[in-house]
Amino acid sequence: MKIIRGGIVKEIYAYVLLRNGSIDERIVSALAERYNHSKEMRIPTISPRPTGLDAVVKALVRCMDKSIVMRYIIALDHEHITSKMI
Repeated sequence: MKIIRGGIVKEIYAYVLLRNGSIDERIVSALAERYNHSKEMRIPTISPRPTGLDAVVKALVRCMDKSIVMRYIIALDHEHITSKMI
């Protein structure tokens, strides 16, 4: 799979929503390289760059409003998940 950084498009195989880190992006890209190279996943660029759980949820809603994509990969660090959320 190829990872593309860019805006929100109407159709793509999947969106990848990351909290904020370039390390997260490198890990997801390395995993994606091992799979079907004909598929493309997109990391949407949303300005200002969102950080934290609330921002990722807002980015998810925005992507869902502007596209017909049904696959989302969300990567969050464990410190953003509290016991109240589980």
